[in-house]
Amino acid sequence: MLRNPHGRQSFTREWTGEWGDQDYENWTDVAKKTLKYANGNPELFDGLFWMNSSDFLANFKYLYVCRELTVRMGWRSQSIMSEWKGNSSAGFPGQLRNVPQYKLTLSQPSAAYVALTQTDDSGSSFKGKLFIGWMVSREQGKLMTKIDKTRMISKAGISDLKVLSQEVEFDAKVSYPYSFTIVCGSKDAGPAGEGGFEIKVYSRDPKMTL
Repeated sequence: MLRNPHGRQSFTREWTGEWGDQDYENWTDVAKKTLKYANGNPELFDGLFWMNSSDFLANFKYLYVCRELTVRMGWRSQSIMSEWKGNSSAGFPGQLRNVPQYKLTLSQPSAAYVALTQTDDSGSSFKGKLFIGWMVSREQGKLMTKIDKTRMISKAGISDLKVLSQEVEFDAKVSYPYSFTIVCGSKDAGPAGEGGFEIKVYSRDPKMTL
């Protein structure tokens, strides 16, 4: 069972193939009872519809799972708005000394989410103008000048996604409170790699600072 929130629009109504509202052959009384089918009047285009797994795989290329990272669910967040411009547009991983870096301090081991968002308007909901990436390392909050894989905690591969996010596990391998270093950059150096961004961290640690 799926729901199209724009189901009332004439150009994005509902699935009309097998198991659609008009499929009276499959929607027997037994099927309706088993699946608790309650779509009601199909002419209302309420946005709810059913389809079999093979049709789902054939019609949807991507599947995004949303997490509710809210205060109500025990999460808090810190964010910084900035841009890659001039010397800070040094390529990634390129010249790390010039790429934007931020100190993340946690008071305890914690699961977290790091999200790097391109803020320039690319005209797309999913793709940005630039290829971007980020990494988190145990650097005591100091400037990272070279990559040391033994201190690396997590990294997001270079991508042109508008939002490049990933779960990070800050474990008990260090003594807390501890300051980590987050590096974020665009792949291309110079004007081709310039653009605005937001770095945001979600954590359950109430004393987190960024």
